[in-house]
Formats: sequence, structure tokens, C-alpha cells
Amino acid sequence: MLVKAGWNHWFQVSEAEAAIAAIQAITRRFRRVVTYGSSMGGYAAALWSGALAADAIIAVSPQFSIDRLTSPREKRWAEDARRITFSRDDMAAGLNPAAQLNLLYDPFTPDRDHAERLLALSSNPRPLLIPFGGHPAGAFLRDAGCLSRIILGLVRGSLGPAEARSIVRQSRRSTAVYWANSAALLTKNRRSLALAAIGQAQALQSSNPGVHYQLGKILSRLGQFTEAARAFEQAVAGKPLVAPYHLEWGLSLLRIAQPDAAVRVLTTATSLDPRQVRAHAALAAAYLATEAIGPAREALDRAATMNPQDPVVVKLRRQIAGRPAEVLLAGP
Repeated sequence: MLVKAGWNHWFQVSEAEAAIAAIQAITRRFRRVVTYGSSMGGYAAALWSGALAADAIIAVSPQFSIDRLTSPREKRWAEDARRITFSRDDMAAGLNPAAQLNLLYDPFTPDRDHAERLLALSSNPRPLLIPFGGHPAGAFLRDAGCLSRIILGLVRGSLGPAEARSIVRQSRRSTAVYWANSAALLTKNRRSLALAAIGQAQALQSSNPGVHYQLGKILSRLGQFTEAARAFEQAVAGKPLVAPYHLEWGLSLLRIAQPDAAVRVLTTATSLDPRQVRAHAALAAAYLATEAIGPAREALDRAATMNPQDPVVVKLRRQIAGRPAEVLLAGP
């Protein structure tokens, strides 16, 4: 059975119980029940494993919680978390400790903290570390051509941890995701190696838009904004309805002094996800760079309505009489 969320609510909605009850009516007829999900879906696979009496859990890059009170170091989904009332977020009560917990994650990402907390709740933990797999690690496995083999093996109970690790090791260097994530870690103090890893990723000519997005982020950190803009444009071409891809493309266009193009791209970003504070703030900066003060104020007002304390919003407000676009041009 497939469960798909209408928005990023981490299943903290009143309809969740009715959905679980409907699933229970079906799963109780089967001898073996396996819950499976990635990222937010991995969180749900773990959280509802008790209610569904799951025999096994397959969670790829899951969260323990994104509630800042429970996971104060988790910042990646802060805007989503602000919109959620966490009323069904007790992982210790929801996870079935007896279920085989197959947890796939990259230990070099913030996913590690979530994974370790989840594994600590299980009496049958089976971690599968995927170094440089990124988030979610399933994208790496898909790019390497081994996602189905690993997941189906875990579902059937026929794939052991040692064999799974061997499959990952044999496949990883042939995927652009591996090299892109390697480059991301190397940007901090190994610039030449980071650029070499970027070259490896580009040479593999991945069709995965996420790879181009990741490369764009890395190139931005290295100050190569023209190359970053091209990478983000490729990401948008592959997945034109993903707001963060448009946001980063628009920011990179601002950084290479193409504000008119940035306005067009960032307008799309705000229409795809009107709730993203940063997209409205970036659009305000783009309008200011074109000296369109009225539209800039309107975009900034929308951002301020959602989060008046956002640092970029505050700085833009303070500098609106000067050149506030520089706030976003400074880089990530």
C-alpha cells in the first residue's frame, strides 16, 4: 500500500489515525508486514510500525522528529516545523521495538543524529551506513542502480547487512551522487579535491536533477556563481516544479548581476511554494536590484508576514533605502 502526504506535515494531521485504521484493516490479513519510507516517509514507517504490528521497518534517511523541542539541532525543515502542531510525534511510543529496524543513512549528514536515536529504541537494529549517500540516501542507491535490489531483499528478508554493504561498495564510485556528496564535504578545507570530485560527477553526466542541484550548491560555496547558475538551471530543466531549485537558481543569477532573470525565476519559486519566506525575501532583493521599489516592498511584506524575525527580512528592511540586494549577494 502507498501512503502519500498532501504536504510536508510529517503525518501530524487528524486524518492520520483514519488512514492507519484503513491500513490496519488490510494488513492484519497478512503474515508479514513491512513498513517502508524515505525521509518523512521513513519517519512515518518507524512511527506507525507499532500500530501496524510491523515485522520489519525499512527507513531510508528518516527523522526521529523535526520538532525543535525534540530535535533542537535539526534546522533543515524549520519552515515546515513552524506550520505543524506536533500532537502525534512520540517515537518511543510509536515504534515497534521488536520489529527488524533496517535503517539506511549517510553518517556524514545530520541524518546520523536521527538514526542513532531511532536505533536506540530498537531491540532488533540493523543499520546500513551509506557514506556520501546524501539525503535521502535512496537517490544515491537509485543512481547506482541497486535501490530495487536492496529494498526488495530487505522486504523479503533475504538480504543480510554484509551483502547489502557489499552491494553499496561495489556500486558507489559509478554514481554522480557519490562524487557530488564527496565534493560537498571537501569544500570546507580541500578545495582542489572538491573540484576534482565535481569533475568526476559532471563526467558521469547524471540525469538526476538532484545531482545538478547539489553541484550548484557546492559551486556556490566555492564562489563559482556562473557555473552554479548553469547547474541550477539543469536541475530546474529536469524537475521544473521544485521550488528550492528555482530559489537557488534565482539567487545565483542575482550573484552574477542578472537581476531581471532572477526576478522571473524567483517569481516562479514563490508561486510553486508561497510559504517559503526565503523565496519572497530573495524576490524582494531581485526587485531592488532592478530598482522596482514597489514590487520589492510587496515581496518583503509577504516574507515579513510569515516570519518577521527572519534575519534576511530584518536586514532588507533596515537597508531598503540603500542597496539591500547585497544581503543575498554575499553568498550562502
